[in-house]
Amino acid sequence: MTQKHEPGITLAVDTSGRAGSVAVGVGKDLWASRPFSGALRHNAELFPTIQDLLREFNENPARIAYIGITSGPGSFTGIRIAVTLAKMIAMANNAAIVTTRSSDALIRNLQNEGGYEYAATIIDAKRGMFFTAVFQNIEGKWVKIVDDRLIQPQEFVELAEGYSGKICLLGEGLEYYSDRFAGEKIEIAPKDLWSVRADNVYRIAQDLIEASDFVEPEKLKPFYLRRADAVKKSRAK
Repeated sequence: MTQKHEPGITLAVDTSGRAGSVAVGVGKDLWASRPFSGALRHNAELFPTIQDLLREFNENPARIAYIGITSGPGSFTGIRIAVTLAKMIAMANNAAIVTTRSSDALIRNLQNEGGYEYAATIIDAKRGMFFTAVFQNIEGKWVKIVDDRLIQPQEFVELAEGYSGKICLLGEGLEYYSDRFAGEKIEIAPKDLWSVRADNVYRIAQDLIEASDFVEPEKLKPFYLRRADAVKKSRAK
């Protein structure tokens, strides 16, 4: 069993999409990251995965001092799970919370992929709409140039025509709808880069922790670009 006893464990969690994953470590030292066994396993595997990872390093949840989550956009249910977890740990451990957008974590999957000047994250928002954000590779760093927005595929393809180079797409929104984004300026990233990874959430979290960019538990809310379908239905009754 690996021994780790430095103060201040950081837990990073992503449950914003179909896939889910957890990462743990201290400071810049990422100990381990683990995906769930399949899609939409957040409720069943989140707590067991956290416990298993901590147990591997002879640690326990009481030592979690920081928690980083993706706050959206993405799955209504998945984001609520992460927000609830963060508030629980903050209350139990007096832990500090940091958050990142799903798109900012997802784009890091391309960090070691060369040859792209532009890239965009594509997240399914249902009903023919998608959450997208556009990034430009500036001196090896992905900089967001179009903030998260709701858009239809054809609108996005037309937008892509205005860029000087090709634009690489990644995200779980491509799982069933990649054909809707076909265009001369469009390239699709390999499928293994389509899901947000907790190890990238962890790295972003460390930057936010160093900057003391924390979110108070009572102010922590999911980042939505529209009301969830469940809320719409309940208000329509």
